[in-house]
This record gives sequence, structure tokens and C-alpha cells, in this order.
Amino acid sequence: MKKNVVIITIVIVVLLFVRYMMTPNDNVSLIEESNTGLNNTIIQDKIDDLCSDWEHTWNEITEFEGELSEFQIEQINNLLVPVFSTEDFFEVNPLSCFFTSYYAESDEINMDDFLRYFPYDEAPEEIEEFEELKTHKNWPFIEVTNLNELPVPVHRYEGEVIRMFVLNFMNLDEFKFYDLNEAIYLESTDCYYNYTSDFGPGTFICTTGNVKGNTITLNGESSVLVIVNNGEKYLIESYTTK
Repeated sequence: MKKNVVIITIVIVVLLFVRYMMTPNDNVSLIEESNTGLNNTIIQDKIDDLCSDWEHTWNEITEFEGELSEFQIEQINNLLVPVFSTEDFFEVNPLSCFFTSYYAESDEINMDDFLRYFPYDEAPEEIEEFEELKTHKNWPFIEVTNLNELPVPVHRYEGEVIRMFVLNFMNLDEFKFYDLNEAIYLESTDCYYNYTSDFGPGTFICTTGNVKGNTITLNGESSVLVIVNNGEKYLIESYTTK
């Protein structure tokens, strides 16, 4: 069963990469293809549905303490699959963004890596704040004078969406404004920006795990995911290497 999960995940990622490479317009990624123009109502509905699946899964997992069964492990891997896909629909599972960096505590997550493939963005053809972006220390396209000259699209993420999502799933008292070395945050728009053009969501595949008290410890081949119940909901506490 473990081998099947690994094989299925690899096949999904390879197929998506091939589809990306065959896209006629190099400036259009799979993420933009499925999410350009999402409004906050749609995003909120998506997050609500994901939160419901998240809580339901962990409620079932924690009914009994001890080692997880193969069926429970399969439930977890279905929840954390890196990509949602059907015959005509592909979208990065936003939960995969929590597995793009390692952190011993929730507030140590690398926000550059988290944002790199976060699916709830827009890739606008016009950006009023473009001149402000150009003066930011993290802006890499020094010679570019207008948006049309960019070799990759600019992704814009509303700060409210990022904060809401992170606080729904991570064991944090409040959202802090993380140091960014690649992405950009503009206080004037309360938005984050990056310019990813490739495709590589984070992946965690559970192989074993156990429940003890309010803590769920999940083991992958080379990583450990810890989830805690704070009395109200289940939250990611850490994601570390073995």
C-alpha cells in the first residue's frame, strides 16, 4: 500500500509537469490556468471545504490512541495529496505549501517557499503598483521597464487570504510578518507578490503514525509531521527532517 501511494503521487506530479511543459504560452502555469480571477468568496468556500475535510479526518483518526492502521494512513494521504485533479481540472492542494520547508516550530516556516506554489492567487495583466514593486529590494528584474517585458508572470496574493489560511492550519497565536528573501510584501496594497513559473508543490507521504493524547505524530520516509489539538481544532505544530 505504501509503495502504491508513492507511485500514484509520482505519476500525478509527472503528468502535471508534462502538461505544463506542453502549454503553448510559457508565461501561463497550471496554477494560473485554474485560478486566475478567483474572488474572495470562491476562495473562502474552498478554504471552508478544506477545513471541514481537515477536521473530519483528524476527528476520525483520534478516536483511539496508538499506532495508525493502513486505512487511516490512506485517509491522511488522501487529505494531503499534493494536487487535486480530475480529467479536466488541476489545482495545487494548498496544504502542500506547508511541506515546502522544514520548521521545528510553526513560526519558523519559510514564507518564500510557502508562497511559491500557493494556488489562491491572481496573475493580473496590469498592476497599478508595478512602479512600487520595481523599487523593492527583492525585485529581480532590474532592467525591466514594464510588465509586458517580464519573462515570468507576477502572482499577487491578498494578505488577508494568506493570514486566514495560515492561522486556520498552523499552531500560531497570531500571524507574524515573516522575513522574505524572494517574495515581496507591500503594505500599501496588503498583498504578497512572487514570480514563480515552474511547478513543484510540497509533498508529504505518511508511512506510519500514532496518536497520543492531543498529539498526532506522522512519519514519512525522511520527515515528521506533528499535529496538535488545541481544544478547538487541529493545527500543524512542526514539520522536521528525521
